[in-house]
Amino acid sequence: MRTFAIIFILLLSLPVTQAFAQKKKATAPTYATYPGIPAFDITRADGSIFNTSDVPAGKPALFIFFSTDCSKCRMFVRELQANYQPLRDINIYMATPMAMDGAKIFAHDLGLDYFKNITWGVDAKNFVKPFYDITGLPAAVLYNRDKQLVQRFSGVFTAQNVLQAVEKAR
Repeated sequence: MRTFAIIFILLLSLPVTQAFAQKKKATAPTYATYPGIPAFDITRADGSIFNTSDVPAGKPALFIFFSTDCSKCRMFVRELQANYQPLRDINIYMATPMAMDGAKIFAHDLGLDYFKNITWGVDAKNFVKPFYDITGLPAAVLYNRDKQLVQRFSGVFTAQNVLQAVEKAR
């Protein structure tokens, strides 16, 4: 009888232990569940607002996220500039969560205003970091001419990786 009671208790506790043993389902990052370009604001140096819903279709769009005091960000942008030819016919949008004063210095130092296809500014509402699950900068996100996500770059990547993806996105 005692053995029967132990087996009965074990059988009753089995569903409870299985429920606790199940792993929490991982949720996909927001950018992966929303493959189109999300609408967010980039505040430009003159105070005007560019909303990404105004990104035109028909050309790939490259979003670059940077910190104004990040040496890796500066090196990444300089690498892209050194290989600018394949980027001439795409739209490039650069945003930082940092203050506008720092963004202006960054843009001036790197000559961003010289490039007519680059729109740069501040992500004042800090939309980008949580949406794209960014843990380090620089980061980049590429969309094709139909405004659909091609690739997200974060962590260890190079300008060459981005340039290769741009060629595939055409």
